[in-house]
Amino acid sequence: TDQKSSGVKLALGANALKISASTTESGESEDTLDAPYASEQILIKLNSDFILDFCKVVGSLGEIKLSFKDGRSAALLEPEAATELQTVMMYEPRDPRRE
Repeated sequence: TDQKSSGVKLALGANALKISASTTESGESEDTLDAPYASEQILIKLNSDFILDFCKVVGSLGEIKLSFKDGRSAALLEPEAATELQTVMMYEPRDPRRE
């Protein structure tokens, strides 16, 4: 995949989490989930290949938790089930010219 299509964008704000991605092969995808959040909007972009690799390793352990404090810090991905497995993901800097 090219640089533009390798990321998953997360926008958390106003009681909603908007998840979007774009690939040259599949086009664009977007979904919005209810999220109890009432602070300043947080925008992050994560490498989709890292997310997929983590999900393959986790397998059938159940739900996955993504934790982050802002759009400039590392994010933590871990299964909800009690395990030692976790991964730290650095955000991808946003380029306003490619938004």
